[in-house]
Amino acid sequence: MKKLLLVLALAAAFVCLPAAPAFADYFSDMQPNNAYVHPWSDTVWWEGVDPTTGEYFQSEDPVPADYTVWYVAWLALPTKCSIVTMPLNTRLACTLDKPDGTKWSIAPQRAIWYWGRPFVGWEDRALYRANAKYWVIAWSYRLGKLDPGVSSGVATWTFRLPILDFSYYEGATTPSVIPAGTTVYHYSFMVQ
Repeated sequence: MKKLLLVLALAAAFVCLPAAPAFADYFSDMQPNNAYVHPWSDTVWWEGVDPTTGEYFQSEDPVPADYTVWYVAWLALPTKCSIVTMPLNTRLACTLDKPDGTKWSIAPQRAIWYWGRPFVGWEDRALYRANAKYWVIAWSYRLGKLDPGVSSGVATWTFRLPILDFSYYEGATTPSVIPAGTTVYHYSFMVQ
């Protein structure tokens, strides 16, 4: 009886959860004329797809004014468990002061709904295997087109629990630890 009540309670909780908003799984669905901006960095950079050649590129140049802007983040680790739990372990928050004076922000309670599904990204060396599968998870939020000028803000990335990283680094013989804690970035980028 207790098991039945537990199953019913979990089913009710699942049904009552709000549906996740629409987002692009930007790794697998990158489109031309979109700028996938990474504000969680000392130097803001963005990714895109060349509209002429269809090739992927990275840039620190100004974002073209006719591009749709997305905020994105991603993590890749050779352990599926670490990636699957990332939306629960990670808290992202961001503010944006737009050139026209308007402000935008997203709090961790809302940002959690914009994580994509984990997927296998590539194979590379890990501490325990020469050709390990690296699991990837991406976060994306569509800001839309921004007015020309400098956009700036504060981006916060928090790991609630430490993460064991089995990625291979030259000379490494034991996993590294990505510590629990918060990193704050003051960022700006140009749209022209």
